[in-house]
Amino acid sequence: MMTSLLPLDVASESLHKLGLKDVTKYSIATKKLYIKHVFIKNLDSNLVKPKLTYTDLEFFRTTNAVDGYCYVLVYVFNKRRKKFDMAFFLEDAEAIKGIDTLEAKKRMTDLYSISRNIRGALLGQF
Repeated sequence: MMTSLLPLDVASESLHKLGLKDVTKYSIATKKLYIKHVFIKNLDSNLVKPKLTYTDLEFFRTTNAVDGYCYVLVYVFNKRRKKFDMAFFLEDAEAIKGIDTLEAKKRMTDLYSISRNIRGALLGQF
C-alpha cells in the first residue's frame, strides 16, 4: 500500500442547500466538523449570545446525536480596522445559553489562529 507524501487538505462545504444558513462542514478524510458562523458588531453587553434559529438548534441536536459536533464561530467587528478580523469559538450549548463577555474576550483570537485550530481539531491535535 502506497501512502501520499502530500499533507491532507481540509475540504469545506456550505450546508446552505440543506436550509442551514452560515453552516460549513469541514473535513479531512473521514473526520468532520461543523461550524456555524455568526457575526457580532460589538461586545458591549454582559452576555454574548448569538442569534440562532430553530433550524440551527435542530441541527445542533441532530449532529450531536448522529454525526459529530457543531461549534459556533463568532466573528467580532473591529471598530479601528472596520472589519471582522477576530473571532472565538463557542460550543453549541454555550451559544444557546450565552457566555460572559469577559470569557468571550479571553477566547478571542485572529483568523489565522482560528484556521489552524480547525485544522488541528480535524487532525486530532486538540
